[in-house]
Amino acid sequence: LQPAMASFASRLLATCARTAVRSLSIAPAVVRPTKFVLQPIRMLQTSSSLFARGSNNKSSALVKALEAEIADEETNGTAPALATEFNGFQIEQTLGNSVVKFSKGGVKVTVNLNDCAMEDSADLDSDQDEEDSSGPALMPNFLIEITKPGGDVLVIDAGIVGESDLEMRRVSMRKGATDDSLQYFSDMGFLDEELYNGFTEYLSAQGLDTEFFEFLAGYMEDKEYAEYLNLLKATKSFVSN
Repeated sequence: LQPAMASFASRLLATCARTAVRSLSIAPAVVRPTKFVLQPIRMLQTSSSLFARGSNNKSSALVKALEAEIADEETNGTAPALATEFNGFQIEQTLGNSVVKFSKGGVKVTVNLNDCAMEDSADLDSDQDEEDSSGPALMPNFLIEITKPGGDVLVIDAGIVGESDLEMRRVSMRKGATDDSLQYFSDMGFLDEELYNGFTEYLSAQGLDTEFFEFLAGYMEDKEYAEYLNLLKATKSFVSN
C-alpha cells in the first residue's frame, strides 16, 4: 500500500508542475489604449461665421445709408466757407470742435454749438406757409464777456431768438478768472425796461450790434452744417474699416 501511495503522490506532483508551467507560458492580455481624435467644433465655427456675416451686412447697410446722405448733401447743399474775421472780430474755430470764439480787444463772445437749440423755422413766423419752411433753424446761445484792463469782467448769458434778435438772460460781474459756476447771476428778465435797453446800447457800443448778431446767427448755421458733413464722413470711414 505504501508504494502505491507514493506512486500516486508522485504523479499528482508532476501534474501540478505541468499545469503551473502552462500557466506561466500564457501571455498576459494586452490592453490597447483607446485612440481619441479631436474633431473641430463645427457648430462654433458656423456660429462665428454667421455672426461675422451678420455684422458685415449691418455695417454695409450703414455705409450705404451714409454714402447716400453724403451724396445728397453734396448735390443739394453748399459746403460753407467759414470766415476768420468780421468787423474787427477775430473768429477762432476748428472743425471737430464745437466751440467758436469771437474776440476784439476786451470783448469776447463764446458760442458752444452743443448748447445751441434747434427750432422749426416755421415756428419763427406763424404766418409762414408750411411749404415755405426751410427746416430746423439754429438758435445760438452764447456767453458775452467784456473785460476791463483792471480785470473786472461784465458777463452776460444771452442768445438769439427769432431770426437775429438778441435776448439777454442773465448778467453778472466778476473779478478776474473766477469760476462762472461760483459767481452770482441776476435774471435779466426781471429788469426794468429802461435798464434792459441800457445794456443793449452798451453792447452795441462795443460792436455787439444788430449787424454782429445777424452775422453770428448765419455763421453758426454754417458751422453746424460743416460739422454735420464732417460727422457723416468720419462715421463712414469708421464703420468701413
